[in-house]
This record gives sequence, C-alpha cells and structure tokens, in this order.
Amino acid sequence: MTSTASLGKDVIDLLKEKVALLTDQITSLNSKLADSEVENADLKKQVQKLERQLAGLQPDKEEADGLDEEAVNFLRLLAVHTPLKIPEIAQALRISRAKAEYHRDILKAKRLIQHPGFVVTLGDEMYQLSPSGRQFLVEHGFI
Repeated sequence: MTSTASLGKDVIDLLKEKVALLTDQITSLNSKLADSEVENADLKKQVQKLERQLAGLQPDKEEADGLDEEAVNFLRLLAVHTPLKIPEIAQALRISRAKAEYHRDILKAKRLIQHPGFVVTLGDEMYQLSPSGRQFLVEHGFI
C-alpha cells in the first residue's frame, strides 16, 4: 500500500511540475505575443507613413486643383524653358495651338502663369511660370 501511495504521490508531483512548466510556457508565450503585438503596431505605423510618402510622390489629379495632365505639362515646360510663346508651347507639348491657348486661359485665371517683365509688341505674347505656378508644381510633387 505504501508503494501505491508513494506512486500516487510521485504522479501528483510530476503533474504539479508539468503544470508549473506549462504555466511558465504560457507566461513566456503571452509575453512574446505582447511583444509581437507592439511590433505589429509599430510596423503598421511605418506602413502608413510609407503610404503617405508614396502618395506624395504620385501626384493625384484631383489634388492638382482640377488641372489635367496637359495643363500640368504646360507648367512643367515653363519651369524649364521660359519665357515661351503659345506656338512654342504647343509644339513642345505636341498639342494644337487652340489646346495650348485653352490651357493658357485656365492657367492665367488661376494665376499660375504670367507675362515676363518685358513687353513684346509684335507677334505672340510670351509666358512664364509665376511664383504661384512654381509653388503649385513643388507642392504637388510635379518637380
């Protein structure tokens, strides 16, 4: 009987040790889980930050104050080559003169382009990027 009682006590002791080991493992896994959750939250923040940066690199047409791609290219052209006449702009952008004049009218109304400081009396008027036009291109990531 004593050996059966002793065997029962040994089993109980082994089970207690196993429960203690399992409890330690659960505690360790819970700690690792908490660490993983913190790391996951940090990674999500990094992803959001990178998505915002990527969005800044890819100009959104809706953010471009209603300007289409040709109008933006008109501004970008004037950022590099200035001042230019409408025929020169139309030729460089490979659009019709009428389309270039259409974009000129919109860009003038938005004060994104202006006449240079000198006056041309003969021929077509010349245009250059205004300070607001430069600001627009920079803020929308076009240059």
